[in-house]
Amino acid sequence: MRQISLKFRHALPLGAIMASLSASCAHVDNHAPSPQVETKRRDRSVQPAAATPVINRPKAEESPFRTISHEDDPSLVVTAQATAPPAPLPLSSAEETTGRVTLPPLPTTGASAQESPEAPGAAYTLAELQSLALANNPTLAIASAEIGKERGLWTQVGLGPNPTLGYLRSDATKSSEAQTNGILVQQTFITANKLELNRATEASGIRDAQWQLESQRLRVLNDVRLRYIELSAAQERIDAVEDLLALAEKNRDAAESLFTAQQVAETDVLQATIALNNFQLALQNARLDYEAAWRRMAVLVGCPNLVPRPVVPFDEDLPTFDFESEWQRLAASSPQIHSVEAQIGIAKAELARQQVQPIPDVTVQLVGEFDNVGDFASLNSLIAIPLPIVDRNQGAIHNAHQELVRACKELERVKLVLRDQLAASLRDYAQARNEVEILSERILPAAMKNVELTAKAYEIGEFDFARVSASQSALQDAQLRLVEAQSKARQFSVAITGLQLTGGLNPASIGTAIQDSGGGQRRAVQAALDQTRNGNLNTFAPGALD
Repeated sequence: MRQISLKFRHALPLGAIMASLSASCAHVDNHAPSPQVETKRRDRSVQPAAATPVINRPKAEESPFRTISHEDDPSLVVTAQATAPPAPLPLSSAEETTGRVTLPPLPTTGASAQESPEAPGAAYTLAELQSLALANNPTLAIASAEIGKERGLWTQVGLGPNPTLGYLRSDATKSSEAQTNGILVQQTFITANKLELNRATEASGIRDAQWQLESQRLRVLNDVRLRYIELSAAQERIDAVEDLLALAEKNRDAAESLFTAQQVAETDVLQATIALNNFQLALQNARLDYEAAWRRMAVLVGCPNLVPRPVVPFDEDLPTFDFESEWQRLAASSPQIHSVEAQIGIAKAELARQQVQPIPDVTVQLVGEFDNVGDFASLNSLIAIPLPIVDRNQGAIHNAHQELVRACKELERVKLVLRDQLAASLRDYAQARNEVEILSERILPAAMKNVELTAKAYEIGEFDFARVSASQSALQDAQLRLVEAQSKARQFSVAITGLQLTGGLNPASIGTAIQDSGGGQRRAVQAALDQTRNGNLNTFAPGALD
């Protein structure tokens, strides 16, 4: 696999360019200032509005952006295969009896909402921000609550109907005929394993909700990664514009010195001042971009009041991807595919449940009475079953069968959509990667050489300052385009390695456009639950008292 490692800092020896330009102007006037050549990068302290943090780029000995391993923190793995959720576990007997279901815990790999890196003012790393997002992003709590709801339904649909207990009294018109008191007990027995089939349906529902939680976890991690890249690129733009601003200041000073020595016209000074003002405006805009990028990051991690700090530069290489290899990985690992497969399991279980619905449940009724006048007791019994003559549940069976067909076709659709998204992501990534190569290997070196040659020509009077300003503008454009291309390429890489999952602030039920709302099987389960719940009253037979 070919790797491209672009070190933006080492590709821009602006100090040498400034030295050349300063030297070319130094001999013009003995009274002209002689600026010292900067051989080291000055402290890049951003001075925007009060809310904008100061950017002092750290120098890491090695890139901290290696792929996060399971040994570091399993929950922070972004590019690895999606973690399979555990199989739905049956609830305890206490949960079945009381209906109180303990909600599954949220991922707890993150820190508290206001927790910061170790040293005050230390640069944030990607892993630290991902940890904060896992601990505080509300969409994960929403997805976890959905699992709790499904577990509650799993408990409820497996519970049989309650027995009915009643008191009976009869009074005759003549006191000598009869006067009875009695107790009625009635119980409906669910047949054909309907309760077990109800729970089988909900077990697949729990599995679906677990995959939805895993999808949302990856969305959050991927979005943090995307915004981290955006934040790092904003820092790069500030540094690049500051370098060009320093060069423009030296050009303006040199032009003023030459004008004082009557070697250039005042128009050169005006041109240099205009160029300086343009770079000052570009720096203000770059700082505003950084401020907005930081605020968006703080919102995503669920800590809108998080203290702004710089981030460690994002220096990961740009790999090459193979479509078939990436598709095989995506098809095997995508939580979205696994979620639809769980929905197919729901549809299959619901079809099996509806097929046994016509089998009658049995209602047993016992009535014990005592006649106070005749001084004797009696016991009446009744066994009743509904006859499925007209309603054989044929409509619900047909509906469940079509739901299964729909779920199977939905799986095909999701795979096609993911394949389409992968193709688009690989195309966009390849284009951005090619732009990075051309800019770093051809355009940027040529722009730097052009600035140097233009400065020398300006020194001997061959060019006016307009040519110098144009060369510097071309260098600025090349630098900023390179930063933007690197940012885009890395963002497209996240879409490829992150299983096409984005939308870290959207609910898991929305996510991206690929997901289907479903819900038909949930309504069917609830309808079956209501039918079971009301069956005890529907089959109540007071005729047993006659």
